[in-house]
Amino acid sequence: MNEINQEKVSNMPLCLNFPELPIYEIFEMFQHFGVIILRSFLANERFTIDEFFPLKYAEIMGKQTIKTKRSLFNFLFFFRSNNNIKLTGISDLTLNRIRYKIKYSGDEWIDKVLNRLAMEIGDHKHYLFPSELLPVIAEAAWSDLKFQHHIASKLRDILRKNYIFKPGHIPVPYLSINFFWALIVFADIIIIKSQKTLKKNRATHKIINKSLERLQKKGIEISMIPEWAGFWDQWTFSKYNIWNQQPEIKKSAVQLYNALRSLPFISAKFSFEKEQDSKIPKLASLDWEKDKPIWMNF
Repeated sequence: MNEINQEKVSNMPLCLNFPELPIYEIFEMFQHFGVIILRSFLANERFTIDEFFPLKYAEIMGKQTIKTKRSLFNFLFFFRSNNNIKLTGISDLTLNRIRYKIKYSGDEWIDKVLNRLAMEIGDHKHYLFPSELLPVIAEAAWSDLKFQHHIASKLRDILRKNYIFKPGHIPVPYLSINFFWALIVFADIIIIKSQKTLKKNRATHKIINKSLERLQKKGIEISMIPEWAGFWDQWTFSKYNIWNQQPEIKKSAVQLYNALRSLPFISAKFSFEKEQDSKIPKLASLDWEKDKPIWMNF
């Protein structure tokens, strides 16, 4: 009897309990990205980096584990009493200000600044919110029925502007999870790059940019998986004004851009020549045409 019980226990899945992880905030962040990026592309709007990526989300994405924070905490007190320590990329003036703050401020200030300093001198491999969980929360956020209903209503508004439908005959567009990851990869297109704003909030923007790069790296990894783009993914992508001329995007995103440009609906709409590069994955799902309405043209 005991042997049977032990076997059952050994085969049971492990129960993961993350009481301290800001799961709801990450869930909310992904829905925010989905709405604001899609709105930007469809309505040709642009946003400042603060509007696109609110600091409250960026700080969560950049937060280090308690272990890393504790190591950094010990380092700061060692740093306070050793004036000969130099940190690459930080000016002497900034170092002296940090020393002064650490020496004459209480633990409350140090606790607030630990996360920001961790982005500079901490261990980037020990994020509080692990990268492995990001796709899980993103899928939950973008599969949420209320979110999907909101996105579908926006796309149906575009259909109504271009077609006259009989009552009850307007289709219900559905966008895949990978579609939204690809939007995050190309988020730089919609962010207004203002030098004046950058100088004013340099520290804040550094946190946001590092967190965005972390998400974009994961977005490229997921979006490059073959055979996910259905008809509505391709149709929505085709509405963006980025295909006749490559936009200003990160070098790491160029291969994904070329793969999306090679999608059958987009390449047919813009009369692109068929891409011969075998390294470019075929992102279109095998049955992508099944959701294409018979009356749909480009």
